[in-house]
Amino acid sequence: MDTNDLNILVEQAKQALDSSDFEHCELLLNQLHEQSHADSASNLNALYYKACMRMKQRRMDESSALFGELILQSKQCTDAQSAARILSLTGSKLITISDFSRTKEAYRQSIALFTALGDTAAAAEVLALLAITYSYSSEMHTAIELTKQALEINRTLNIPIQIAHNLNALGSFYQSLSNYKQAIYYLEQTMQLAGEIGELRVLAACYGNIAVIHHMLGNSELSIEYNEKLLSQSDILNQEHVCAAYGNLAVNYQDLGKYDRALDYCTRALVLSQRLGNKAYSAVAYGTFGRIFCQQKNYQAAIESFQNALTINREIGKPASIAGILSNLGFTYAQKDFEGYEFEKAHRYLSEALELEQQYGNKDGLAHLYDNLSALYEGIGQWQTALEYFKRTAALKAEIVNEESMKAADSFHKALEEAEKEKTRAIQKARHEATEQLLHNVLPPTVAEQMLMGNSRIAESFPEVSIFFSDIVGFTKLSQKVTAEELVDMLNSVFTEFDRLAAKHNLEKVKTIGDAYMAVCGAPIKNPHHAKNVSMFALDVCEVIQNLPPIHGEKLRIRIGLHCGKVVAGVIGEKKFAYDLWGDTVNTASRMESHGEAGKIHVSEEFKHAVETLHATSLQFIPRGEMDIKGKGMMKTYFLEKA
Repeated sequence: MDTNDLNILVEQAKQALDSSDFEHCELLLNQLHEQSHADSASNLNALYYKACMRMKQRRMDESSALFGELILQSKQCTDAQSAARILSLTGSKLITISDFSRTKEAYRQSIALFTALGDTAAAAEVLALLAITYSYSSEMHTAIELTKQALEINRTLNIPIQIAHNLNALGSFYQSLSNYKQAIYYLEQTMQLAGEIGELRVLAACYGNIAVIHHMLGNSELSIEYNEKLLSQSDILNQEHVCAAYGNLAVNYQDLGKYDRALDYCTRALVLSQRLGNKAYSAVAYGTFGRIFCQQKNYQAAIESFQNALTINREIGKPASIAGILSNLGFTYAQKDFEGYEFEKAHRYLSEALELEQQYGNKDGLAHLYDNLSALYEGIGQWQTALEYFKRTAALKAEIVNEESMKAADSFHKALEEAEKEKTRAIQKARHEATEQLLHNVLPPTVAEQMLMGNSRIAESFPEVSIFFSDIVGFTKLSQKVTAEELVDMLNSVFTEFDRLAAKHNLEKVKTIGDAYMAVCGAPIKNPHHAKNVSMFALDVCEVIQNLPPIHGEKLRIRIGLHCGKVVAGVIGEKKFAYDLWGDTVNTASRMESHGEAGKIHVSEEFKHAVETLHATSLQFIPRGEMDIKGKGMMKTYFLEKA
């Protein structure tokens, strides 16, 4: 098979995987593997999609092993560009199943290949992903150093979206180290840049980091507010962010003593993490369950949850998380009202936790551990030791929750609130302007202004107006000869010119129905020269139609009818507004048009008299005699022409 055939196989396998047709996908991938050289990109693709299929089948160990084989074989691949891309995708898959060791290896190789190819932007993007992997394995200082390297590259290349991701990651990493002032420093920059470039996913993720900071500073209500803001953007987020928000809300409600809501969110987090195959988030959920059960004095259930969390964290290698769970286990076994109380076991767990916290943990975790050790020694009457650990707890908490951090968090929250208020004001202004523009487009300006002022019932009588009606002769027959596009273009061109002339002669277009055009002069703004204005408009319309080129060999012809008198005008509709006129004057004007002749302006005797009172010497009326007008009886009518 040539390269093109192999690429087709890859695409077919991907489609089969997307539709969960595992049997067909397996056959295609085996065929791809057999036809591919060991050093080809198609061989790596075969391994990649087979590993992805095993993930989808929930066979995580097999998936991880296949990704491991891919990483090894990528070193032989002669297509460096494809190998770099596939390795990057591999790392992104491995991190979701918490295989951090292989994730790091995949990302390192990808970075090396992109760098050798001179693709600095791609190398920086993968470097940032590698940093996140180090953060997941509790190596925060390495994560920060790598992210700062990626940030420097992206600033040099001026890639705003990657800069925003880097800044948000730094905020998250410093927050994990309990350095809230530095975390807020980076998150402020993230919010500003993400807002400028409209990167909503980064904004939402930033809400999650801010929520954690407020939780750690003891403000559960604000933490809930930001977690809910994050979830309000769930349609644009990846599911890992949603899972984290559920977990954070569970902790918030636990702190507030609302255990039913805490357990509900914790259950959501666990179910979603298991569906995603994300072991790290599952471990977090089990740990939260344990703390809730412990507060409810359901110690046995707490221990079972903590043990589940401990098993997973040891499996995926998260030392800081292991330390936290060991500390919780020690605290549980130190409870005197627990029938399983055991000082030695509690001390062993806490001592093991202390060793890990001092090496991998953060200040907040260490403060909780000192607090647990203080309670343990207090329980057996060793007051001096208990006091020593209490002092250490107080000192660390003073470092974490200091006045500077509180001020920074409060200032940041107020700035965000003001930014959101400004955004709301801008949206309201834009909506008002859009509504105003829309009303002005569909209603006469004076009527639109009344509605914008809050007057929803527009109805008014006008004693003297002139009405214009026109209709294209033979329109139905013409419409059968032209395409839909030609028909619409023709009507749009004609009526646009009519609109221009209406504005010139101070008429207000009322509506168009098919090929018919209706306009009025004297409403909604009264005009003593309404009859003359409509006459001049009608003559200009005739001239426009006469000057149009033939359409499919036929000249357009138009009938026009004019009449004057009193009408009622108003706005109807609740969602779609329309300005319309009613009364016998409207009906008579319409009859003048329908009983007229092609190319002529047919008017009533009343209209003739209205024009003559204005001494319009440039106009003349040709008698047509009396004729039977439908619905009106016998009427004297005239044809209007230029004098």
